[in-house]
Amino acid sequence: MSNKVIVETIWLQERVDDASSINAAIDTLGRIPPNDSDDYDFLLDQARRGDRSAAFQLAKILVDDRSVPRWLGLGWLWVAACRGFKDAQMLLARELAHSATDAEPSGTPSKLLRMSLNWLNGQLPVCDVAADEAKRVSAGQGDLPSRCVLSRIGDPQSRDGRDLQARFSHMIGRQIGFAGTVCDPKALRDAIDEIWPWATDVSRHIAGQIALQMRAFDSRIRLRPLLVVGPPGCGKTSILEWCCEQLQLPRAVIACAGANDASGLAAVTRGWSTSRPCVPFQLMAESGCVNPVVIMDELDKGAPLGGQNGSVMGAVINMLGGSGKYFDGCLMAEVDLSYVSFLATANNLSALPTPLRDRFTVVRVPSPRPEHFPVVLAKIVADTARDIGVDRAHMPALSEVDQLKLLDIFVLGGQSIRVLQRAYSSFLDERMNMELDQLRFLN
Repeated sequence: MSNKVIVETIWLQERVDDASSINAAIDTLGRIPPNDSDDYDFLLDQARRGDRSAAFQLAKILVDDRSVPRWLGLGWLWVAACRGFKDAQMLLARELAHSATDAEPSGTPSKLLRMSLNWLNGQLPVCDVAADEAKRVSAGQGDLPSRCVLSRIGDPQSRDGRDLQARFSHMIGRQIGFAGTVCDPKALRDAIDEIWPWATDVSRHIAGQIALQMRAFDSRIRLRPLLVVGPPGCGKTSILEWCCEQLQLPRAVIACAGANDASGLAAVTRGWSTSRPCVPFQLMAESGCVNPVVIMDELDKGAPLGGQNGSVMGAVINMLGGSGKYFDGCLMAEVDLSYVSFLATANNLSALPTPLRDRFTVVRVPSPRPEHFPVVLAKIVADTARDIGVDRAHMPALSEVDQLKLLDIFVLGGQSIRVLQRAYSSFLDERMNMELDQLRFLN
């Protein structure tokens, strides 16, 4: 068996928690003729002794050297990554993603891409030379990305200031981590297209952002400001919430319709009994991450700019300033909102002022067409079963006549998902009452 096959067989098995596998790889890699680099012999000796930093430096030399087989550099990169070297794990994820594209090495592209995502998300176990270091890495501590979003509280000696300092002591001057899992962008796009086949523009936009972050090798998930515009009942908010679930990002949905103020998005300044920080900061404090998602539902129906009690539109404009800094009137200090994802939905784009529209990427979603009825109904049935806590198979069966009636309601209602949801709910009420009447007759 060749050295190439030996090494690939070891690390394609993903046995990164098995010290014998790592030692076998080191033994095989160590027998490869040396590179011309002056540092190679020294780094090779140190890497053999278990120095993960030396293994990483050795890997970088070999990966950049086109005169040696690419798998050799990947082998040493794998060794450093398995020993908990974070930079090696990140670089290996990038190289594996490229390998998936090039179908090299011998692993299948899908397997390599999955391995890349696992390394990027830190989901593979680590075997380190020092037990305490292994625990530190597996616990997600160490050199993982983090950010301080609040350096101080303004007027800290006042009564309100003291209360805020006690309440948010875990945020003041502290490094806060990132949430979320980078998922396969193609799988994400395909899943959206399967559930909401009329919303392909949204699926391509969101999947494109995730793919771009993977290309930049950035595991800090943040979606650029996105405004989804479409008629009522086309699934805009459901799509955005579903994407947050898939990316494992905490979220808050702000209902903007009918509000005559900032809809709770902006901070309420001190001096009022209802004073509180802005929603993005509260969400960061509750979730313990710097990159939650704020979804503003029906933003076009919120209070317009210049309202006496404030405006959600004005609050969004202020929060989406170029620097990412927002002065919170309750905290009386600047809060870093750079990694908060701001998503919004609207029915009428013309109702939004130009300064607000310019801060978002606008993607339109049409209403589902009549041919989408089976997909829409299937999701409504599945969601209803989940909400009431029963298996979908136990939901009342829909006869052909029932489905035709629901289809007529769906079409006459302008293909609105909400209209079909109400119709299906009425169908369930009627069917349950029929079963109750049958039970009464039998008794």
